[in-house]
Amino acid sequence: MNITALDPTTDKTAWADLLAASFERPQQAMIRLLEYLLTWYPLIAFGAWEGDRLLGQYSCLLREVSVPGCDHPVKVGMSINMAVRPEARGRGLVKHMAAPVYESVRAAGAIAGVGFSNPAGVSVDQHSRAYGYHILGQMVNTVTLLSGSSSACPAIVSDEWPVESFQTTGNNCLIHFADDITGLRHQFVHHPSHTFHYATAHEGIVIFDTVQHGPIGEASVLGWAGPDHPALLKSFVSAVRQRGIGALRAVITPALIELFRPMGTFVRVPFSHNPYYLTVKPLDESGEALLDFDQWACTGGHIL
Repeated sequence: MNITALDPTTDKTAWADLLAASFERPQQAMIRLLEYLLTWYPLIAFGAWEGDRLLGQYSCLLREVSVPGCDHPVKVGMSINMAVRPEARGRGLVKHMAAPVYESVRAAGAIAGVGFSNPAGVSVDQHSRAYGYHILGQMVNTVTLLSGSSSACPAIVSDEWPVESFQTTGNNCLIHFADDITGLRHQFVHHPSHTFHYATAHEGIVIFDTVQHGPIGEASVLGWAGPDHPALLKSFVSAVRQRGIGALRAVITPALIELFRPMGTFVRVPFSHNPYYLTVKPLDESGEALLDFDQWACTGGHIL
């Protein structure tokens, strides 16, 4: 077995074939996923080869996170994908592939690895101390039944990414991904399998999807960015209420709950069919600043 860095040009077909076999998805869909990831943030990936057959891969996006008290964002390696062919599982491949990935992530100046794990990923985290990830907490599944009409000026809603500029400022009191406009646009506009709606107001943007549950229309909030989050979300609520939406759904970290409570009857759903957990792997002492779950501001849009 040979562990090497994956080349996005020469290894793309073998890479997509591995993902298709691991996740039972069409190979062409996995090619689109790789092209999406490779044109977003810098991608660091290593794979395990047996001859010319790719048995597994582990990859991270090199991203930036804003931390309260830091003048500049810090780099992290966002774990986005680990895959091992069914017949090669149980051989410890993840540990061997992850090690050079995080060596490269550290060499690039990152202070930690960050990820969103499903229960299967959490099982790996719990049973492999060498893997080094801390399970900070479960993302909260919430529903807010909107109350009455809103007096806020409604946001402008479109199926197209807005042409006007807006700010991507986050909450400086919380840890959050430091997205710029280009990265945020790529994440949603070029997503390989989903389309979204966009609401703009107060120099900010809300990204959402809609679904109909009987007579009640529901907006799933994927993320937002702007200088005034409460005002932005109030204008968003005013706009979706005009479109017959009666409820909001959001998957968020606990620190963001208070943004949704004023909008109506807030419910913290006690279960989830697809739970996700925020996990962090400090790469040096400074990375330990990211271990406080209550300080994180994340939404479902951050879960790829």
